[in-house]
Formats: sequence, structure tokens, C-alpha cells
Amino acid sequence: MRSKAEALAAQAVALGARSDGAYAPDPVELDIVAAIGLRASKATDEYLAVRALYETRIRSASLSTDQSMHLAEWLPPAAIRSDIR
Repeated sequence: MRSKAEALAAQAVALGARSDGAYAPDPVELDIVAAIGLRASKATDEYLAVRALYETRIRSASLSTDQSMHLAEWLPPAAIRSDIR
């Protein structure tokens, strides 16, 4: 009489599993993993593009603020007040 472990091993071999216990993924699983990897890569690229745009806008706003501060230093107060109106 065989033990339960031997019976399970025999059943696994019959189903196509390797006898050494290694697992070989089926083609459907490989397709799913590839699709997930592709979507992750695409999402990363989109994230980095949006982040670069965001950082560029921040940098641009910072520069325009710095430039307006430099203009305020050079312009007389009357010129600044006339621009506000």
C-alpha cells in the first residue's frame, strides 16, 4: 500500500508536474505575467511624463516669481502701482 505522499506525487506526475517538485508555468500564465509587465511599464512611463511636466511647471512658476521680484527691485514704486491698476 502506498503512502498518501506517494499517491499525490504519482497524481502530480500524471498531470504533467515534474517529479523533482519544480514548477513550470503554463503559457497562459506566462501571457498574463507579460501583460502585467507591459502595463506596469506603460504606467511607469506615463507617471514619469506627468511628473516631469509637473516639475517643469513648478520650475517655470518659480522662475517667473523670481523674475517679477527682480523687476520690482528695479522699477520705481510709482511704476509698480500703475501696473496693479
